[in-house]
Amino acid sequence: MHQHTQDYYNTNAEEYSKRTLAISMSDEIDRFVPYLKHGVSILDIGCGSGRDLQAFADKGFDAAGVDGSKEMCQIARLFTGRRVYNYKFEDFTPPRQFDGLWAGGSLVHTLDTDLPALLTKVWSWLKPGGVMYASFKDSNAAGVAADGRFFNGFSLDELKQLFSTLEGVEIVEVWSAASKVKEKMWHNIILRKKIS
Repeated sequence: MHQHTQDYYNTNAEEYSKRTLAISMSDEIDRFVPYLKHGVSILDIGCGSGRDLQAFADKGFDAAGVDGSKEMCQIARLFTGRRVYNYKFEDFTPPRQFDGLWAGGSLVHTLDTDLPALLTKVWSWLKPGGVMYASFKDSNAAGVAADGRFFNGFSLDELKQLFSTLEGVEIVEVWSAASKVKEKMWHNIILRKKIS
């Protein structure tokens, strides 16, 4: 993760959590979970305050989270009571593979040059036959925000091309939607890992 971005989340964890806990990701979650069997394991990558992690737990999934911010992890553990790993994604090796991976707006802070290698690593956390969701800002929203956070950005075609390089990947769904908080477009993608 971009260092200034990590510093932001560590410094503003409580305020950020209060601001984002009320944002519903139910539309995206409801498109993702039908691809999974009830009760299987899901890893929330960049779980932040634990909002989506709790949503998966409420639906009966075996959900865990990982986040690079120590302070955000503490909030997520208190909020959800679930296992939350405090690691930068590039330094994380989970103790098992998961049936589902959820990366809701969390891979957006990775430098473009580092993203292909990180995606290959993250993809290895998914079981064959498993399903992954990810969302990214549109390319016109890329750059460093006023608060110091870095955001990458892609067009929908660029996003499909980025993920198409993963081994055994099947692109299941792609769609765009307006941001829940600002008039910016987000691109969403659901992928399945083929069973070889």
